[in-house]
Amino acid sequence: MKYIVYELQRNGSKGEQALQIQRSLPIWTKSREFVYDGIYGTDTENAVRQFQEEMFLAVDGRVGETTGNALGLWRDVVQGFDASHYQTIDRNALEHDKITFCILKATEGATYQDPKFFKNSILAFQTGLDVGAYHYTSFKNSPFTEFENFYTTCRHTEVPFNFMYLDLEHRSTDLTNNEISDWVLVFMKLVDDFFPKATAGIYTSSNYLREMGLQGFNALSKYSLWAADWDSQPLVVPFESWTTWQYTAQGKLDGVDGYVDLNRRVI
Repeated sequence: MKYIVYELQRNGSKGEQALQIQRSLPIWTKSREFVYDGIYGTDTENAVRQFQEEMFLAVDGRVGETTGNALGLWRDVVQGFDASHYQTIDRNALEHDKITFCILKATEGATYQDPKFFKNSILAFQTGLDVGAYHYTSFKNSPFTEFENFYTTCRHTEVPFNFMYLDLEHRSTDLTNNEISDWVLVFMKLVDDFFPKATAGIYTSSNYLREMGLQGFNALSKYSLWAADWDSQPLVVPFESWTTWQYTAQGKLDGVDGYVDLNRRVI
């Protein structure tokens, strides 16, 4: 199901679109008392006005197509989720009218395989979802060794994966930022070569890349960005924009047990 992210919002608007405007505004536009409540009130209008002024837009305190485009949100997206062994998919109960894709943890390191990956990926595919897979690394092995684990695990399911991601969030490593970048680029080149029909991407956050000193490595931005930010729309240097946005870790879906990460994906 296609989900239209934004229609014209103004002071007095309420609901999901107003809430996403609040999340998408940069932190520097918001007062310390700013509340994410889905009510487009004076605080939200003031934040919008500040954003418009700084972006050299017409300052009217409303979010229409122009301001929405500047926020990266006036566009069509689809809804999805990501999961690992913490969740089990029930094909018969899944909310097909709300979601179109899922991204599942496949592997970690050189040997670990998620115990529910095989079952969940097949169930998701049989349900009609676009299915993606991701690999988590802590940089303890060569990228060739870890990719072999990822490749053989994913190929074993015989699911035609649409998205293949490398999960970058592990901070405890002795590698320099140059060595991390080289490691990532080797792994991603292998993804390109061995999964040519899938979108190759990187899962990460602005905080991670900043803390690891990777914001200046423009070569990373050739890949699709799956960005995590549970407060506002992600701005992740050196990527120009996100393709998939993990916007909460406490979502609930019929057909998926427990809390689940929810995502939006640009179409």
